[in-house]
Amino acid sequence: TEGLAIGITGNLATDGSALALFLDTAAGGQDSLATASFPQPPAGMPQANGLGFDTGFAPDLCLWVNAFGGNLYLDLFTLATGGGGSKRYLGSGVVGSAQPALSGGSNPAGLLASLSNANTGGVTNTSATGAATATSGFEALLPWADLGRDGPGASLKLLATIVRPDGQFGTQFLPPLAPGTAPMGYTPFSLKTVPGVQYATIDASLSAPPRPRPTTLALASTPNPFRDGTVVTFALAREGDVTVEVLDVSGRRVRTLAQGARAVGAHALRWDGRDEAGRITPAGLYLVRARTPEATATLRIARVR
Repeated sequence: TEGLAIGITGNLATDGSALALFLDTAAGGQDSLATASFPQPPAGMPQANGLGFDTGFAPDLCLWVNAFGGNLYLDLFTLATGGGGSKRYLGSGVVGSAQPALSGGSNPAGLLASLSNANTGGVTNTSATGAATATSGFEALLPWADLGRDGPGASLKLLATIVRPDGQFGTQFLPPLAPGTAPMGYTPFSLKTVPGVQYATIDASLSAPPRPRPTTLALASTPNPFRDGTVVTFALAREGDVTVEVLDVSGRRVRTLAQGARAVGAHALRWDGRDEAGRITPAGLYLVRARTPEATATLRIARVR
């Protein structure tokens, strides 16, 4: 009801290689990528210029997912008909943290994403025969607003692929390339030359009406900035589970302030500036995040000495 949920099992190299999710959500888009004018970082998107897609697939959006070092970085590209478009940095997270909220970017719709590189089997550099044994990987919730939609409805099309930092493509595509296909290499090349349909059509309708959701969690903190402590307040439109956490600016959890069922109405929680182990945290910027099954809100707070 909130957006398109995507899960792809497998590991993603932390050398700047990208998981590129191309989405065809509306008329227009680019039948062949014309992305040479896009800025770097991230590496890979300008070099993908000249990637031709299968007949019937012209993506107008691309979610570009980089894992570099211990962090996850996401950018959302619009692909304008005729070439070019725009890039918006959504924010970053920590690989393996299981914390899907992004920080440090422009993410007004609240896109969520998380990556685990914990698979010890699955696809290796020599074989894909154990691919079905992979149990974790990349997960994301793409809000309908980021897909240019008001909510569920018409179907959309999607293609996923791995892109090396230098723009080179191998054989890692979803839907998979035909058996025996050689690595695609550098662009320009066209997927029209590969047998089969090289995109998936996703049913974006609902079999049940969406649940009502609160318009806002009304997350606030007073005082802010603070020295010795601050009171975090939030409001629930209906009874349900809520988690309220303090994170550092890299997305690592510092302290859990609340977790579990809460009644309808306003609630207040005090943070004394200490972490889970009772240690005094240093001065600086922190994030307070409140999550329910229907909504997420994030607030920046500052601690001073």
